[in-house]
Amino acid sequence: MTGLPAVPVPPTDLSAPHDASVAFLVACSIFLVIAIVYVVRRAAAGDRLAIMFLLGGFMAGMLEPMLDYLGLLWFASDNVAIAVETFHRHIPLYVVMGYAFYFGGLSYVAYRAMLAGRGMAWFWGFFAFDWFADFALQASGAALGLYQYYGPQPYMIFDVPAWWFTIDSAMPVLAGGAVYLMRHHLTGWRSLIVIPIVPGTYAGINAAAGWPVFSALNTGPSTLVVWLAGTATILLAMLFRQLMLEAVVRAQRAEHAAVRIPAEGPDRVERSVPAAAAV
Repeated sequence: MTGLPAVPVPPTDLSAPHDASVAFLVACSIFLVIAIVYVVRRAAAGDRLAIMFLLGGFMAGMLEPMLDYLGLLWFASDNVAIAVETFHRHIPLYVVMGYAFYFGGLSYVAYRAMLAGRGMAWFWGFFAFDWFADFALQASGAALGLYQYYGPQPYMIFDVPAWWFTIDSAMPVLAGGAVYLMRHHLTGWRSLIVIPIVPGTYAGINAAAGWPVFSALNTGPSTLVVWLAGTATILLAMLFRQLMLEAVVRAQRAEHAAVRIPAEGPDRVERSVPAAAAV
């Protein structure tokens, strides 16, 4: 058929240096071990949601082939320890590990920060840390020749696209916020819902914020359109993140207003207006 846009062709001949692939696997293993030790300690202290978040991060790794297909990312098929093969993509084990400690672990950190009442300034610092951590990981793997972004990618920095690690950096706040807002219901077996919340949130933010750039990358428009789409994706990711933080702040204020300790003493508890009115 004629008139159809050219489909970007992945660099299927890309070959990963064996030593570099092993080194990246070892590095991700170390990060994962650190995350496992942390969540086990939190679980031992009585917070089993830590384990649920980490397991959810592992599950989110199953999304990588589909997202790579949409976002035009190709992992060399000769990377060591290929863990997932769908959508004609070959996803190494180090990617699944990265999902666990990045999306699972950092979502739990965001959740804990919300419990502690951290403000907007703290979460901007958290966003910057997420962004640069994701950039460092992605740029390192690309520089080692383990994978390659292809097609008319906008916002490329050291061969990796900033629009995507902006999406990634918004995700921990969205997953952590979702669990924070429903935490009073997550008792007993209900806490297991945290496991699918993590991959579900990552799929959701990629769909909700990534659709402009995914569409542009796969339809062959002009360079201007691709850059406009990348800009729209970045702004949408930041908007969804901000909306979640504002919802969390409103919930925190409502809870603080719901129970007041009057000046007469700690034995008398006065309940204020309902939470909805307090918001």
